[in-house]
Amino acid sequence: MATKNEQILDAITKLGGELHMHIAESAESKRQTEVMYKLFVTGNGNPSFQERLRNAERWIACLSAIFTAVVVAVCIMFATGKAEIVFK
Repeated sequence: MATKNEQILDAITKLGGELHMHIAESAESKRQTEVMYKLFVTGNGNPSFQERLRNAERWIACLSAIFTAVVVAVCIMFATGKAEIVFK
């Protein structure tokens, strides 16, 4: 049977191993966080993810407006009877 001193030393050894694993996981998390921050917030030399998303939203809104105008123009042509000239 182990003495109190041996039990304490075993507990300290086990705790040291767990602390080492925690430090390693913490360093990996910090590295991943830095990489994601560069990608999503600063852009790391390129436009950031947020800026690219804003540009895509503007582009989609512009296309939507163009398509709406085309549909309205075609509807007006059909309503006025001039569609026969264009679609023959």
